[in-house]
Amino acid sequence: MMVEVKHTRVLFIHGVSDDVLEYLKSGLRGLEVEFLVPSEENGREVNELLPKADILIGWGSNMDMLERAKKMTLFINPGTGIGQHIDNFKSIDSSREVVLVNGHGNSYAVAQHTVALLMALSNKIIPHHERMLKGEKRQSSPQTIYLKNKTVGFLGYGAINSKVHQFLKGFDIDFVVCRKNLITNSSSLGLREQYSVENLIEFFDASDIVINALPDTRETRELINQECFNALGSKGLFLNVGRGATVRQEDLYLSLRDCLIAGAAIEVWWERLREGGRPNPNRNDPYGYPFHELDNIVMSPHRGADSGGDLDRWNEVIENIQRYHRGSKDFLNRVDLEAEY
Repeated sequence: MMVEVKHTRVLFIHGVSDDVLEYLKSGLRGLEVEFLVPSEENGREVNELLPKADILIGWGSNMDMLERAKKMTLFINPGTGIGQHIDNFKSIDSSREVVLVNGHGNSYAVAQHTVALLMALSNKIIPHHERMLKGEKRQSSPQTIYLKNKTVGFLGYGAINSKVHQFLKGFDIDFVVCRKNLITNSSSLGLREQYSVENLIEFFDASDIVINALPDTRETRELINQECFNALGSKGLFLNVGRGATVRQEDLYLSLRDCLIAGAAIEVWWERLREGGRPNPNRNDPYGYPFHELDNIVMSPHRGADSGGDLDRWNEVIENIQRYHRGSKDFLNRVDLEAEY
């Protein structure tokens, strides 16, 4: 039986812009929802507000924060990445019931960015742009990689890749998918074939272009390795818009350097220092191998979630606050702590 909450206090632990706050208030009009917003990212002010909050909204957490927020039973991470929360919430899960949810509101922006990366990579936009900046004579090389009759493989088929699929349907290409749980209506979605994770190498072999949107979990960490790139082949393209940790960094670098695959577009990265890497102390690179020296890569500084001020991305947050206020525990995108996603 659901018991409606009479008054709900929502704390933004990292602050919030005025336009977002007004949008949330408009979507929750008529409900007794009070927003607690620190005047700035001031640790002392946040600490004073934590004990009053029923819901926390933020991209990061720590144990001290969670223990101070004794009334809090719902934590909303507005983005898809929740790896930074998992250990903390596993720790408090045994002592009290707190639900962690993540947000897929930025999935349209990431999907659009993914398509842009694919176009830049396949059409060789960047090298030709750089030549024009230098005033060099027009050259046909490097040549466009045409998408016609290619097979795009979606590694993961959640909020992001399902939208990328919709965006790419106008091209004369086939689609295959690899995911943990097989899709029951795959043919009606326009997917030619689907593979389980156990058949990952077969999936890479069947794909001309692989778009990785996997989350970072203990099961996916460094799942994509040299064997995968060998199966993708020397004409294959690889895009990573999921998490850097899902790819073995050295294997991707060597595959690109030695042209074992044709190219890659990378939106998400790793820790800068990696064993065996060659970090440059004069640069602030989010990787340990010199990807910037390669000419078959498009590099993006993890900005795909930039929605350009699109306030619709906050609709999931509004819906989850409404459900909380109604006394429901059936939240959107509730995180399974054991699965780590």
